[in-house]
Amino acid sequence: MARPVIAHLARFADTADTFSSSVAAGGRHYIDAIVRAGGIPLLTPPTRDVSLIEDMLSRVDGILIAGGGDVNPAVYGEESHPTVYNVDDLNDEFEIAVVRACVRVDKPLLAICRGHQVLNVALGGTLIQHIDNADAHRGVVCTVSIDEDSLMAQAIGATSAHGMCWHHQAVRTPGEALRVVARAADDIIEAVQHTAATFIVGVQWHPEQTAATDAVQQRLFDELVRRSAPR
Repeated sequence: MARPVIAHLARFADTADTFSSSVAAGGRHYIDAIVRAGGIPLLTPPTRDVSLIEDMLSRVDGILIAGGGDVNPAVYGEESHPTVYNVDDLNDEFEIAVVRACVRVDKPLLAICRGHQVLNVALGGTLIQHIDNADAHRGVVCTVSIDEDSLMAQAIGATSAHGMCWHHQAVRTPGEALRVVARAADDIIEAVQHTAATFIVGVQWHPEQTAATDAVQQRLFDELVRRSAPR
């Protein structure tokens, strides 16, 4: 059976040590987790060309949106908080368009950290631009409680998990058809799922950071690849 191809949405970067020009880059931890799961990662650079996005989606089996900088608050109708950083309008437009296309065609999608926030905003939700206790969610392992009947719990085989957190923002108002399925001890939303799609899941923590040594975190990537397998 052919391995599922997972599009890892890349970002442009101005410099890289081994290139003389700007690059399109993806995260090594995400790539490794997809490979361990039995998938083929495919770095896909951002574009505003809707026809290219639609063509890309027709050629891949699943999508992964990674962590990164903040979504421009203007996208969800707010002024920017002073802590908002690394806004990139091209990334926002590209990833939002991909999310909406995935919902439209029911393409498996795992959205992580920034990706989780992009998923929410793409479907009309809003974000907390800077959570009150941000230090408790940056560079620490958080315990999250997960709904027993959720896709998340089914994927990891548990109703709680210990995830590496690196975020200062969070979902405030869930987007259309998004169900909150996991929260941290301080009630911050840590995961959502789309109620109509087969497998569209957003995760606020970073499972890729510990997936190499934590089987529970790796199972999220395993499930993305399994759900993406051609039928």
